[in-house]
Amino acid sequence: MDLLIIKTSSFGDIVHGLQAIDSLRRQWERAGKRGAITWLVQDRFAGLVEASGIAETCWTFSRRDRFLGDKALRARLRSRRFDLVLDLQGRWKTGYWTWLARADRKIGRADAREFAGMFYPEKPALPPGGRYGSHALDILLNYLPLLGGEATLAGPLRFPGGVKPEVDPAVLARRPILIFPDSAQAVKEWPGHRELTRELANAYPTIPILWPGWSDMAPPSGLRHDNFVNLMKRVPLKSLPEVVGSARLVIAKRQRADASGGGDGDSGDRALWPELRGALWSAGSGAGPGPGDRGPRRPAGGPVGRDGARRNNRLPRRNG
Repeated sequence: MDLLIIKTSSFGDIVHGLQAIDSLRRQWERAGKRGAITWLVQDRFAGLVEASGIAETCWTFSRRDRFLGDKALRARLRSRRFDLVLDLQGRWKTGYWTWLARADRKIGRADAREFAGMFYPEKPALPPGGRYGSHALDILLNYLPLLGGEATLAGPLRFPGGVKPEVDPAVLARRPILIFPDSAQAVKEWPGHRELTRELANAYPTIPILWPGWSDMAPPSGLRHDNFVNLMKRVPLKSLPEVVGSARLVIAKRQRADASGGGDGDSGDRALWPELRGALWSAGSGAGPGPGDRGPRRPAGGPVGRDGARRNNRLPRRNG
């Protein structure tokens, strides 16, 4: 079967898409089915899809392209016939591309936005929690029953096509803490990363603190030890899975306080200390997302606390 997967952005959403499609592929393989996968993705995230080895081919486009994509992409979508198109993104542009693609069967999101739902002949049912009460991965896994599979993760996500990072192996062997301080959109950046990095680096001098990212953000000041490693613009996406896999803890906060949470978003780091201490105390192995690892869910009290810190209620806590 020839499949076109449309999941264009962003980083975490693509990881969820990879987990869902990898589960579909494994379930099909156990049933004796085969599928050749083409993945349509924004060019800046293509390395992540390529490192996973899930897709035989990556089609890319630039975010700078015109609203509906450039002429070459539209011609490519019309030039080849697929057995199945899955739009995992659910936006107007991806819905239009789904409609434009030539395929025997097309499935898109039941919770599509920007009127994209008009382009989908089939839509999977939403989980019991609905659009806002369900984890993003559970929503994507609900595609699988329409394709003869089960809405479950089939195993941990691997990245066999990854590239060795240009990082001292001794640093990775010490199981570092990774902090992602930047974001593709300034409004999603949390301004407390420097203070949080400084406090962690000074409190745990034997643990490397790494900043992998893609901007020119200045490193924190006031560091008392040499355990901070600035990897900004030094870790391409194809190398990132190995760096993340080596970590004892990954901190990827990304949004300021909003109207629902209050606060000015300037100093949420200290409120994280109970969770961070617990996570450092009982941190497990650095394996990739496993069968039950969906990532943090939206906390019942809202995504952002009054101090500006985004809550992660899945971090383990230290007993006592």
